[in-house]
Amino acid sequence: MAKAVKGDKKSYQVLLSELANVIEAYLHRKFSLDFKSNLLDDCIQDVLIALHEARHTYDPTRPFRPWFFSIVKYKSIDALRKYKTHQARNSDTFEETISDQEDDLNTDINQCEAKMTFSALAKSIPDIYRETIAMAKIEGLSIAEVAKRMDTTESAVKVRIHRGLQKIKKAWQNESKR
Repeated sequence: MAKAVKGDKKSYQVLLSELANVIEAYLHRKFSLDFKSNLLDDCIQDVLIALHEARHTYDPTRPFRPWFFSIVKYKSIDALRKYKTHQARNSDTFEETISDQEDDLNTDINQCEAKMTFSALAKSIPDIYRETIAMAKIEGLSIAEVAKRMDTTESAVKVRIHRGLQKIKKAWQNESKR
């Protein structure tokens, strides 16, 4: 995207082609849309158009994925709302289904953004803290399980998590000031 913003047309074409595939796979998986569905095609096109129109807002010094997935999130929701409006007359339960899918989409996008942000910020902290936090907070292991895996005490695990999260918090605050 950074090359595309600078005017590299070939990079931009490659980017759009790859992103279309990512969007299609995500929407198919998330909403079980048929690959030949007009809704799927419309949604992909809406996202790509929005991406094109917003390309000047992309900051190459910031991560691309959160910026991209924000566009996917909002344009997908817009497409589902349009579709809901047209189908609402035919089904009383359709609105509930779309609302649930919107909630799931928001949750998935937020989790994805959080993991990518954590991943980027975690690179700035020592490995011992990153590994401990990953096991406890991402893998969901208990403090005792983490301590056993890392051959240390539960107290040491708690300290590492606390210190690591403090370092990530500080890095986040520094990133937010930019």
